[in-house]
Amino acid sequence: MKAKFYLPIILFFCIFSISTFGQSDDNSKISNTISEISIYPQPSNGIINIKLSEAQNESPIVAVFDLLGNKVAEFEAEHTNGNVYSINLEDKKAGYYFLKIQTDNGLVSRRITIK
Repeated sequence: MKAKFYLPIILFFCIFSISTFGQSDDNSKISNTISEISIYPQPSNGIINIKLSEAQNESPIVAVFDLLGNKVAEFEAEHTNGNVYSINLEDKKAGYYFLKIQTDNGLVSRRITIK
């Protein structure tokens, strides 16, 4: 009888401890709030615009990954105007890619589609 009572508590603590192990070990802030960054157009022909909610001291660094997790490109995004930066992925095949964008405020990941 006691095992049925303790099982949910043990599962809760196991899940909680696993989630704390998944935190970044390089002390960088990881941010995934949609309001901090927008990427357009979606889908894109290859020119991707990245709009950040806050001004940056340095241009964001953008790493591009395919669906298998292979890094296919890395850029320092070009500043276009205001808080908008762009990267050129016109040489990439059509499909889904993931962007990891390192900003002054931390690291953000987003999925993009190239048609």
